[in-house]
Amino acid sequence: MSAPISNVRPEPDQVLVDIVDYVLNHPIDSALAYD
Repeated sequence: MSAPISNVRPEPDQVLVDIVDYVLNHPIDSALAYD
């Protein structure tokens, strides 16, 4: 008999949270970045 599978997710790593926050909220000021 196997144990039931849990669908509870762990909290995300702080490094990943920081990267996502930077990508979503950092303004792009460079025309080169848009190219």
